[in-house]
Amino acid sequence: DAAGGIILDADSSGTITIKDNTVTAAYLYHYSTVQSGDFGIFAGAADKDIYLQGSSGGSTVNALHLDISASGLATFGGNLKIPDSGTIGCASDNDLLTLTSGQLETNGKIRADNGSAQGQLILATSKALGSLVAGNTIGEIVFQHDLTTADGAVIAAVADEATAAGEQHHGARLEFYTAANGDNTNNPVNRLTIGSDGNATFTGSINADGNLQLSNGSPNIFFHTTGNHYNWMIGAQENVSTALEISVDGATGTGSDTTASNYTPVITALANGNTTFANDIILPQDGVVAFNSVSDEYITASADNLFLGVGNLA
Repeated sequence: DAAGGIILDADSSGTITIKDNTVTAAYLYHYSTVQSGDFGIFAGAADKDIYLQGSSGGSTVNALHLDISASGLATFGGNLKIPDSGTIGCASDNDLLTLTSGQLETNGKIRADNGSAQGQLILATSKALGSLVAGNTIGEIVFQHDLTTADGAVIAAVADEATAAGEQHHGARLEFYTAANGDNTNNPVNRLTIGSDGNATFTGSINADGNLQLSNGSPNIFFHTTGNHYNWMIGAQENVSTALEISVDGATGTGSDTTASNYTPVITALANGNTTFANDIILPQDGVVAFNSVSDEYITASADNLFLGVGNLA
C-alpha cells in the first residue's frame, strides 16, 4: 500500500520475474534482444499461452488470447476495430487490406479456398424476405481502372421477380455491362443477360475464334428482326428427326419469339442429301440447274426457252 506510485527498477534488461510457488510463470522485461527500448512479456514455461483478461458484469472476459504453441495465434474475445482507411497487412505487404466506411479494398487477389469443399464468394442483399422486387440488384462485381473511379465493367445479379413474405428463393438473372473505350463515366451498357430460365441475350455480335456448339435434343437458333419484318429460326431435328430446317415466323412485326412451334419450315435439308423447299425455286434468266453425275446433265432457261443439256457447262 503506497501513497504514490511504485517503481520497479532492475538491471539486466530490466527483467522482472513472476513465480508461482518458486516455479517461474512469466517475465516482464526491457526487450533489448530484439529491439532496444521495447517492452516484453514472456510466458515462463514452454507452450504456455498469454491472456489479457478483464471483468464485465461480474464475468471474466478473455479480451485477447495468444496461443504460443501456434506461433502467437491471436484470438480476440470481441470485435476488432481499426480507424477509417486503416490497413491490415502481412509480413510481405503492410497494407494488403484497407477498410473504410462500408468498403474493403485489397492490393492483391481474393481467393476463396475451402480445402476439399467448394469455395464460395457470396454477395448478399440486405433486403428482407418479401421486400425484394423485380429489378432490384442483389449483388455487383465492379471493375475500375486504377487511374479513374469510373466503372469499366460490371457483373450484376438482378432479381427477376418479386418475393412474397416467407419465400426462401426467387428468380434472378445475371447481367454483364462494359463501358466503351474512352467513356469516363459510371454508365456501362448492358452487353449480356443470362436469365433465370437459362437463356442468354447479347446486345452485340458473337465472335467465336473456335467452334460454336449448341447441344440439345433439337437445338435452335432464333433471329429476332426489329421493325416490320419476319422472325427466322434455324433448327436441327425440330420437325424431322434427320434434318436441318430454316423456318419463318407467321407474322411480321412480332416481338422476340423462341417458341419453335410458331415457325413454319421453308427449307428442309435431310441427312441423305435431299433438300425440300416449301414453295417455288426462282432462278434468274440464264440460271442453271445442274446434276452432278457422270454425264453432267443440266437444265437452263433463256427468255421463253427451256433447255435440257448434257456435257460441260463451261
